[in-house]
Amino acid sequence: MSTERIDVPASTAGALEPALVVTGISKRLDGRLVLSDVSLTVARGEIHGLLGPNGSGKTTLLRMLAGLGSPDDGRIDRPHAALQCTGYVPQRFGLYDELSVHENLDFQARMRGCDRTAVMRAEHEFDLVTLSTRRASTLSGGQRQRLLIAAALLHRPTCVLLDEPTTALDAESRRGLWRLLRRLARADAAVVLTTHEGADARECDTVTRLSEGRVLGGTMGGVAGAPP
Repeated sequence: MSTERIDVPASTAGALEPALVVTGISKRLDGRLVLSDVSLTVARGEIHGLLGPNGSGKTTLLRMLAGLGSPDDGRIDRPHAALQCTGYVPQRFGLYDELSVHENLDFQARMRGCDRTAVMRAEHEFDLVTLSTRRASTLSGGQRQRLLIAAALLHRPTCVLLDEPTTALDAESRRGLWRLLRRLARADAAVVLTTHEGADARECDTVTRLSEGRVLGGTMGGVAGAPP
């Protein structure tokens, strides 16, 4: 399978060590083949997009990368991204609407064995300080997405997995999200996201295109590989 990469800044070029290696995985759900012989490699310090329409197998693959299920065939290796060092951001809001921003982060920190400094750091890093007393149910789509990502990153994961993270975000929130993802990559995290949008794919360093559970054309550089 051929692989192309776009050039990366000198600050990250040395970090292109594999964080996730997927080799020939297949998966059946309810008797239906949803992934067939999928292989790809994601490096530290890179943003990798899983591009495809609904039903192409993107979310199933991402969930297995997060350890939420195992392939029927093939294997997933994590040379530099242990499962316990993975942060997973689902497409739907998975925190507690009745809790405040701070309460949600504090609860998630306790669940992950993090101290309170992790909560304070997350509130500052994700611009949530002024929202800390607001109930999650009152937040905008972009604010809720920031809260979800902040919670997933409390334990400083080396691999970050996001399912359709730009869905329902306005233009400014999308730009803010991409600034955040690039900052994570510059810190040597491996970032994997699913999308059906060509605009998102063009922001990625590398892209795997999926259709009906199969890889189309190998793994490509984000600029060259994304559709117009």
